[in-house]
Amino acid sequence: MKMQTNQFFYLNGLKVFIILIMLIINLSVVYAQKWEIIADKPVPKNLGFHGVSVVDDNIVWMAANDYPIWGYSNGNPDHTIRVVKTIDGGKNWQHFDVVEAKGRITYEIFAIDSLTAWITTNKFDNTDKTPIFKTTDGGRTWRQIEIASFAGGNIIHFFNSQEGIVINGSNVALSNDGGETWFSNTGMKYALKQNELLYLYSSSTSKAAFSDSIVVVGTNMGRIFFSKDRGQNWQTKQVGTVNDVMTAITMLNDNQWIAISPGSRSQGDYVNSKVFQSYNGGSTWSESERSKYSIFHIARLPGSTNTIFTGSFNDAGIKMSTSGFDMPTWLETLDQQLYCYGIAFSPNGTGYAVCFDDAEENFILKWNNVPSNTDENAQVASDFLLFPNPTAGTLEIPNPLTVHRNITIIDARGALVLKFLNTTISEFNIAHLSNGVYVVMVESEGSNKIGRVIKAN
Repeated sequence: MKMQTNQFFYLNGLKVFIILIMLIINLSVVYAQKWEIIADKPVPKNLGFHGVSVVDDNIVWMAANDYPIWGYSNGNPDHTIRVVKTIDGGKNWQHFDVVEAKGRITYEIFAIDSLTAWITTNKFDNTDKTPIFKTTDGGRTWRQIEIASFAGGNIIHFFNSQEGIVINGSNVALSNDGGETWFSNTGMKYALKQNELLYLYSSSTSKAAFSDSIVVVGTNMGRIFFSKDRGQNWQTKQVGTVNDVMTAITMLNDNQWIAISPGSRSQGDYVNSKVFQSYNGGSTWSESERSKYSIFHIARLPGSTNTIFTGSFNDAGIKMSTSGFDMPTWLETLDQQLYCYGIAFSPNGTGYAVCFDDAEENFILKWNNVPSNTDENAQVASDFLLFPNPTAGTLEIPNPLTVHRNITIIDARGALVLKFLNTTISEFNIAHLSNGVYVVMVESEGSNKIGRVIKAN
């Protein structure tokens, strides 16, 4: 009887605690979070960031070029790419000059941890083989890697530590050994028309979209190219007019894709960007209501199915919509008069953005938490990673040190639905639970962490 009484008070006390926590979480989203400047003038004003790679909440790499480089038809033999990196969430930044790639520019950087990263390079020379450069010592030294078929001058992405893709014009190369060797995809039908280009506009963070196996890129002639098998095979769709420049792309999920045209090759920038959406994985596209803003960059917020951020060279600020482009309600999330030219997020929803002001000085901004005004977002006020989120059954709660933990899962009413005592496992099955939002508590070594997860079929 004593044990039952203690258990009764424990469970009811736990319910009260969870309800209080959920009230605090719900109240916290009433106040709109803002992007915060974490690096004021991190590089000289003549430099501009052309790539942002967010590994996790703390590790971020960026690559910058000297703006006057674009005035040279064959590049500048004295130009040196600048790479900056943080490993503490933006508190401190390290700077590295890629002297091994002197005379080249970069369009893209991709990193997998604090030590290993790649940059694409281009010399603006028809005979240049556009190699990539790789570092394995955190940016201190870089090694040149030749790429088949001149494919290394533009986009680079790794689906995991071994499988990667590089794209430059109509040329694509793939790697399955961590970027050490690359082979051309000779069977692809990725042919650009005359005068058609993959469109680049300052920071490259939104010019292509990726999922676990999908690649989507746009051109300056209103077309979208996409692959659903990590670059092995390609399809193309005419989405806008032949003059529309498709420069901003994101995927809300594997089926719903968004492509933005902020301007025309013949008319210049639009006042209101064109918005195109596909709801069937790129097979068909339709034009949505035009955006209120001129959008050059777009990024989906991880942990949410339809929260997106947009930035522009023409409109100051960073706009947020929690309903995608389906009847969006835009919220300004930046107090300063800054122009955003690149946004990227960690898998856990921590964002980093690069901006400039009217004096052309650069700034690095950070978004610390996942906002939402709907119940769909399950990571508000979460201080640990839950994935996939939403989930249909399997829930990962990483435990890299395999410590013993108590894990409690509570439903939206505060009722205890699952309890795991003194466990070291990281994978849990919640497929039998009803669809909805659940609170997850993790207790280990005297600390308590709390987050939310969505169960959805």
